[in-house]
Amino acid sequence: MLYCTKCGHQLTTATKFCPACGAAQPASAPQSTTTNTTQPTAAPTQTAASQPAPPLKVAQNRWQAWQDATEAETAQGPLSFIDSTKYGISHWRDFKTAESRRGVFWWLTLGITVLGIGVEIVFLILTSVFGALGALGSLLVVVLIFILVAASLVAEVALLSAIARRLIYLGKNPWLCLLSLVIFANLYIFYLLIITNPTTNRAA
Repeated sequence: MLYCTKCGHQLTTATKFCPACGAAQPASAPQSTTTNTTQPTAAPTQTAASQPAPPLKVAQNRWQAWQDATEAETAQGPLSFIDSTKYGISHWRDFKTAESRRGVFWWLTLGITVLGIGVEIVFLILTSVFGALGALGSLLVVVLIFILVAASLVAEVALLSAIARRLIYLGKNPWLCLLSLVIFANLYIFYLLIITNPTTNRAA
């Protein structure tokens, strides 16, 4: 029930003015009928990213990675045996450029082996000829040995640089090329030089 705040007259309805004394009545605060409609938060479900990829998707990713690596390898242009040997020797100090062509190192290795055999044959022939020249011949033999050692060092550095460039392309540390000088450890380097690209997982 409502009553006038001034005279106490009973009010039948919520009015702004008392019918008895005419006093203004304060507005009555409406009762709140709002109920708590907060719904319990559903537990987060497992996202698609955390779910394992189906085998078919994994196979498709690996196939796409192989295709991308093949396209990158042919982007630099294939090199023949002679061109690979020339390229490897001319870039014997290049340890920073990525090399996508797998055949460069192997052709270079074969080329250096063939050149080494030829140089060894020439060295044996010249030493036999210089042996008949006495002291001058001995001096020439020493010069030939010095040239042969220098050429061998250049060839070894050329092989290391070819390995380092390939490792850069594969996303590996180029300093790993030094493992090629260690017995058994070089098997890991040869494995890296054979594979196309170790990154076989691709984001969906």
